[in-house]
Amino acid sequence: KDNLWEMQNLLWQLEASIVCCVQFCDQAKKSFPYSEEQLFLESYLHEKKKSRRKVEEVLRFIQNRIWERTGFAPYCY
Repeated sequence: KDNLWEMQNLLWQLEASIVCCVQFCDQAKKSFPYSEEQLFLESYLHEKKKSRRKVEEVLRFIQNRIWERTGFAPYCY
């Protein structure tokens, strides 16, 4: 059985989680008065943003496979 829909849903959840983490860390970075913490959070944010791009790439691949099978875009509005 092909589970493209489940994979898409999982990737959407993962992407949403990463977005929330990035927003939280960005706000925390602005709140810290010390440069060491800001530097740590900046590098952490950089890694999270890279992770988000990778998740988006895989999500786009999965959505294209769904599109090929169904004949229409698999977006939910």
